[in-house]
Amino acid sequence: MSVEIKVLDEKSIGKYFQAAALGYILEDLPENLREKILRGFTTGTITLNLNEANQLVNNLALSLNKICNAKESTPKLYTAGDTSDREIISEMAPGTPYEFSKDKKGPQLCSWLISIAQTLVENANKPVDMPMFLRTYVFSKYRDFREVEGEKVNGISLYVASAGALISIIAKQARGNSNFEFYLVPDASVESLQNAPRIYTITHATGNGLEGLEKRIRGFLRVENISLELTLLLSIALHVSDVTKHVMEMPPLTGLFNVFEKFRLINIECSGKRPLVVWERPLTITHILQVLDKRGALDILNMLYYASKHSNMVEKAGDVISQCISALFAYTETGSLDAVFLCGASAQRISDQFGDLCRKNKSDEACKGELYFKRLTGKVARLVGFHHGLF
Repeated sequence: MSVEIKVLDEKSIGKYFQAAALGYILEDLPENLREKILRGFTTGTITLNLNEANQLVNNLALSLNKICNAKESTPKLYTAGDTSDREIISEMAPGTPYEFSKDKKGPQLCSWLISIAQTLVENANKPVDMPMFLRTYVFSKYRDFREVEGEKVNGISLYVASAGALISIIAKQARGNSNFEFYLVPDASVESLQNAPRIYTITHATGNGLEGLEKRIRGFLRVENISLELTLLLSIALHVSDVTKHVMEMPPLTGLFNVFEKFRLINIECSGKRPLVVWERPLTITHILQVLDKRGALDILNMLYYASKHSNMVEKAGDVISQCISALFAYTETGSLDAVFLCGASAQRISDQFGDLCRKNKSDEACKGELYFKRLTGKVARLVGFHHGLF
């Protein structure tokens, strides 16, 4: 018996979820199976024997088992169309349907996918409908007006894509009346699949005194006037810097330069019954990390993060964090220090205001705010001094 993994259409986000899943486990597979995956991903079909299919699915289940507890966010399943996403994915495992509990939280999708791994291969080639959460770009028609109603995929292809959605989701956040999901996916090139194990190992890293990536993203998002794009780029840059610095056996930061750009950030609004892509962009953080690393200024990222935790205590503190983030990005792109000078002066004023609160109210939180804004001011001054050859 042969098993076929259908690589989903390039106009379906499901293809990039499949790339995330297969790339993540690539290094754990035998060489011949790795070659089949890379070759098949370019041709559109990955043909496996029964043993290879079992190896692949079991490795995916083991990987999910490692990351389930490290993630708070899971992809939303939608109810638009004649059949809900929950009903569609349940077809992968007849007799073990995915069920929501009464409180709508239910068993996590991650846990359910692990639980059906042993029987999934038995239904690997069974045709099932394409669920809505894998059709984010297309709705009822592709952009070239080709119909997708009734589009079919088989069980194992759906399993791989579903696992990839869990592997690649990095955060979920509400802003105003909208809810957003953020994904980091390979661009589906062979190079991106080959580098996926390193990138996802870093993004999933926790422990050793590290805050998880999702926590960092949510921390920065407390400052409402920072754009979502800059928030994600800054959070990932900070997380990458900390992980490569503090976690043993991680590749050095310089070994990852220009790898990041093979991955894409996708922002999906998931408020309604259908998903909507708000924007997507490459993970352009190599230049940011290179410039700051060269000038010994990577710690600015940490100071911005910790200062942002206290920004709601002083009026305009959030504005200053936003100003400093924009100034930092402008500096790495243009080399101009004008906005950096203004950031430093503004951070000093906010630090003074926190200092007044600290002494007047004997507030530990205010004292911490003073400390972090003062340290931010110092890091900015060091960056300016380094730029002028003073360090």
